[in-house]
Amino acid sequence: MKSQAPQGDRASPAKQVTALPPVLAVNNEWYRDLVEHSHDLLCIHDLQGFLLSINPAPARILGYTVDEMMQIPLREHVPPEFRSQFDAYLIEVREKGKADGFLAVMTRSGDRRIWQYHNTLRTEGVSTPVVRGMAHDITEQKNAEKAVRASETHFRLLFDQASDGIFVSDTEGRYLDVNPAGAEMLGYTREEILRLTIADVIARSETSRIPIETARMDGGAVTRVEWQLQRKDGSVFPGEVVGRRLPDGRLQGILRDITERQHAEDSLRRSEERLRVAMKCSGVFVCNQDRDLRYAWHQNPVLFWKDQNILGKTDAEVLGNEAAASLIEIKNCVLESGVGTRMELPIRYQDKQHYFDLIIEPLADARGLVAGLTCAAIDVTSLRNDHALIKVNCASIPSGLLESELFGHERGPSPAPSPEKSGDSNWRTKGRCSWTKSERFLSKYSRSCFGFCRTRSSRG
Repeated sequence: MKSQAPQGDRASPAKQVTALPPVLAVNNEWYRDLVEHSHDLLCIHDLQGFLLSINPAPARILGYTVDEMMQIPLREHVPPEFRSQFDAYLIEVREKGKADGFLAVMTRSGDRRIWQYHNTLRTEGVSTPVVRGMAHDITEQKNAEKAVRASETHFRLLFDQASDGIFVSDTEGRYLDVNPAGAEMLGYTREEILRLTIADVIARSETSRIPIETARMDGGAVTRVEWQLQRKDGSVFPGEVVGRRLPDGRLQGILRDITERQHAEDSLRRSEERLRVAMKCSGVFVCNQDRDLRYAWHQNPVLFWKDQNILGKTDAEVLGNEAAASLIEIKNCVLESGVGTRMELPIRYQDKQHYFDLIIEPLADARGLVAGLTCAAIDVTSLRNDHALIKVNCASIPSGLLESELFGHERGPSPAPSPEKSGDSNWRTKGRCSWTKSERFLSKYSRSCFGFCRTRSSRG
């Protein structure tokens, strides 16, 4: 016998269900269509837990056909550790006539799903009592809830253990939450903070800025602002606050005490100022160059370096290719070897010869790699012009002469002359000289000068 669903009373599904034929007569076309196309579990089972009817969708989810499901007791689909709960469910539905709750079931592959069920006992119109079951698969919902709880737990752990203070307030500035670090910074307990507002912890001289700064957070902007904050004991300290408006309208601020940072910055500023004054009075030309030998910083420029803006330029651009060739060669040598050197640098400027005592040292980055050079130069022209010079021919020094007797160095035999080792005679006051060794040296310092001569030369 076939029947159709009532057409004029769709608002009363309960009445439609009661108008159906007896529960086991499932040949009704409308009822069959409803059952077979439902994504929820619709089933009938007896009080021993054997299925009498089940729709296809949940069977497919569990990895079975309907016929296979009918052959397996419901209890076998329940994980072993929860089967005692299934037994309790059968007792409950038998005694109370209904039961609802959550049921864990296993798929054919061993995965677990969670069903939320609402089942009733049917005793009228049937030869033996049966249970009508309706269940909804909430596995994804439970997994999402579990992920949210894990995320909240993780966030709370970070919130509580953060070294920076974290504050959350409502749109009126009343505090709703604070982590231990934030409460400790201000000298309050968490309970005390939750009775305060933003204005209560900001120095009075800065409270007028609060509406302006909170307005800047509108539209999702993140702000970074320094404030003077007031502790419970009335003392004030500088803090940096990173603020933002949360999606629900609340305000979040992350506070960092920057007292030590400001002290360090002030100390660095004072040191830099003292160094600047000292350098200005010293007359020493100091500079930094990068690995391309472009000037990145300088102090007390002289001669050609003073006549132009040298930042970003190379020695070739400042001095000209020919005049700078030897100097560039030495600087490249220091870059490659990572070993500093000291030399006398002759510079001709406005038809006058100048001499500089030049120190070139490698400049290392945070990884210890050579990132450029630091150079310091002082004009020693007047020293050369005011005192007699001594010419030294190292190749003719008697083998028994000690280097220390001539140069004042650590005692030891003077090394034999070698074409592989070059040097430079640096002249000082009172006719003394010192010999600075270098891996490579300017080609203009001819090796023929390494002879020894006891005569004093003319000046310059």
